[in-house]
Amino acid sequence: MNYIASRIVWLLLIAVFASVLHEKYVYPSIKKNEGWIQGLAEKQLNKSPDVLYFSSSPNKALGPDDTDRRFISQMIQDSIDLQIEAIDTGAIHAGIFYSILKKIPKHQQPKILVVNLNIRSHGANWIHSGLENSLQRNFVYWNHNPGVINHLIASTKWYEYKSPAEHRRAIEYSEKFLELPFGGSHRTIKTWCDSLFRVNKDSEEGMTMIRHFAFEINEENIQLERFDMITAWAKENKIPLIFVILPENVEKMERLVSPDLSNLVKKNALYLEDRYSKKGVHVLNLFDKAPEEIFFESFPTEHYRSPGRAIIASAIAKEIRKIQKNDH
Repeated sequence: MNYIASRIVWLLLIAVFASVLHEKYVYPSIKKNEGWIQGLAEKQLNKSPDVLYFSSSPNKALGPDDTDRRFISQMIQDSIDLQIEAIDTGAIHAGIFYSILKKIPKHQQPKILVVNLNIRSHGANWIHSGLENSLQRNFVYWNHNPGVINHLIASTKWYEYKSPAEHRRAIEYSEKFLELPFGGSHRTIKTWCDSLFRVNKDSEEGMTMIRHFAFEINEENIQLERFDMITAWAKENKIPLIFVILPENVEKMERLVSPDLSNLVKKNALYLEDRYSKKGVHVLNLFDKAPEEIFFESFPTEHYRSPGRAIIASAIAKEIRKIQKNDH
């Protein structure tokens, strides 16, 4: 009996020693690589910003020929007397924004919250992005649990994980079966892309735009639910909230596809504006405010040359000043 007890004690000691080594030498590197959103958010929050600006990549995307290299947030800063800081990185969306908001201590909450309300983020290609699992895994590490436990949870995918195959199937399903508000060849994404290809075999850019913008936002959209949660958070904490419906390349849509696609983007933009204006959110509807030459990439991103960034920054700065004036 003593022999068994001593072996158990030794095993426990080894486990404790291994855990200490893991916590000190292994875990910090793992957390830095897989839980980097916490570091990004805390770095910005420690600057005690009056205005917190949530964006994905548009904030810092710069055109290769830009002489004005300021980010959107820097342009805003030059037009207001409050301090603004941005939490931004590629592919993050309303669900990630909300997860960060829930982690902000009361004493670090901003006076004003600005959030990009990206129309494209409501589509299946963004919701089921190949980066989604990596983004979700971040929040496994944002806690005070022992590192070995967090590492185990992440390794066993015990979080909001979906396999790459599952994400691909969801995108394929939406393209083949989700009905669009059009008849005939524009009935689904797949039939629309097929009809465009028959007319023009060099229509890859046009088909890409269809895949990323041909959807109708409704109550079942998970991204809508996430923006609703951000709205509720801001209301609960009495923080003025600005949603920014970013400009899309509607001129290119009409040129490469048809007015049906740009009209669908307009319909979604108006739906979002109406929904959140009724909830007391300050909504800036800029969906058609940037001409085609403002966009500098062939892929349909919300990446703008400096005049486009200036359009967005000017609208946000004006709304911030309006909120300030009303608060006095």
